[in-house]
Order: sequence, then C-alpha cells, then structure tokens
Amino acid sequence: MVDVGSVFRAGLAIIGGRVYAVGGFNGSLRVRTVDVYDAASDSWTSCASMEARRSTLGVAVLNNCIYAVRLGSNVPQIVLQL
Repeated sequence: MVDVGSVFRAGLAIIGGRVYAVGGFNGSLRVRTVDVYDAASDSWTSCASMEARRSTLGVAVLNNCIYAVRLGSNVPQIVLQL
C-alpha cells in the first residue's frame, strides 16, 4: 500500500482518469516516487520513479507524457509516457 499522506509539495497530473502524484518532500528529503490514484478502484499504486529527486515542481501533460520541471532547472524530465 502506498503511503501518500507522508509526502507533500508533489506535482499532480491527470491522464485517463488517474491522478499522478509526482515527487514531493517527505519531511526529510525530496523524493523521486510517482504514485497513481485510480478513482474506479479507490486505490493508490506506485509506478516507475523519476531519475532525480524533485519537490515543489511543476508538471504538465503533453501527448500522454507527464513532464516534471523543478524551479531552477531548465531541463524537463519525462516522468511517464503512456
């Protein structure tokens, strides 16, 4: 079970009716996790993590890809491609 309640300052994106929580801060460290909420099953699961730890980030969806950009970084990272 995914413990999304312990992470804040994550970026959020929606693709295909699922909510993706990208990165964030767990109180000690930036995290690189990507968690997915499926409303149909009312459950959270994890998917592949990002290469870099990021919090307080912006996310965008373009052509079924989630991009994550952290303040001070001019290089976006593709987080998930569907």
